[in-house]
Amino acid sequence: MTMGNALMARLLRSALDAGVELWDRAAVVDLLKDGNRITGAVIERNGERIEVTANRGVVLASGGFSANPEMRAKFIPYPDQHVSLVPETNTGDGLNMAMSAGGVMEEENLCNGAWTLMSLATHPDGTVTKFPHLFLDRPKPGCIAVNSRGERFADEAALDMVKDMHASGSVPAHLVCDHKFIKKYGLGMVKPGGMGLKKWINQGYIVTAPTLAELAGKIGVDAAGLEESARRMTRYASDGHDPDFGKGNPKDVGMGDPDHKPNPCLGPVETGPFYAVKVYPGDSTTTLGLRVDDRARVMDTAGQPLKGLYAAGLDMNSLWRGVPPGNGGNNTLSLTFGYIAALDMAQGEAHDKVA
Repeated sequence: MTMGNALMARLLRSALDAGVELWDRAAVVDLLKDGNRITGAVIERNGERIEVTANRGVVLASGGFSANPEMRAKFIPYPDQHVSLVPETNTGDGLNMAMSAGGVMEEENLCNGAWTLMSLATHPDGTVTKFPHLFLDRPKPGCIAVNSRGERFADEAALDMVKDMHASGSVPAHLVCDHKFIKKYGLGMVKPGGMGLKKWINQGYIVTAPTLAELAGKIGVDAAGLEESARRMTRYASDGHDPDFGKGNPKDVGMGDPDHKPNPCLGPVETGPFYAVKVYPGDSTTTLGLRVDDRARVMDTAGQPLKGLYAAGLDMNSLWRGVPPGNGGNNTLSLTFGYIAALDMAQGEAHDKVA
């Protein structure tokens, strides 16, 4: 296992080795409170409501609010066309319970989510697969992102490209490439080497045409604009420099093709047939969360900690204000503040007296 799967497997193994009892299909529906202290939680399990007492405290880490329609409408741009990568059960339960108990949620970060470019693949049985466009296609040489005018609007290799979608109103947009590109790097659900290309064309996920003008007609963008965008990128590929949006700058090149010259991220768009996939703004997490102190305790409206209530993960507001210093930055906060919360609970009343 690698990346996130490896991290979760290690955490699960550690929990099982420590004798932690894990409950699935067990929804937390309310917090128990005794005076001004959180003393446990109410859980619905197997059709029964159970009150679970917490002697040390309750840690909220329920996954943010990406799937909560009301909160999305309030905090996320273009909510009706926003596609979240997170599970449909991430509905802000922890946040809402904490606020009902007197906790405070931050309402504005530099970014309210970890923005991620997304496409949707519909299968014959009607099920939909969400695909995050991270580094396999858009940073590679010969992929351009265009709006309804057929114009580029962003550095396609930038991790925060979705911000430019929001700012320019390019929602939805299309990633466009030529035949050489898709056969080498793939596009969305089409894997590098062109694996699955015929399947995804037949299912309507990938749109193709022999010319850029015909492709523009099929995907509903301006033909002249698309042809001009392709011509400009082809010229920039030869020069090794993108004066419009800076694709291929030093931050980008690590996700390009190191064997492609002169710039690992800039390639021509000139060899038909041509291909497009529709893309939407999305997120891999929300970043707005509960205000906590340096002991991970949830704060109330007066700036005081709610006794017995902690937050970590996506229920805690991003220490980075939504702009982590690098890939995986949100995971570092989850691990660190989960550990801090556990230490504080382990020290219990003695810690409170010293503090």
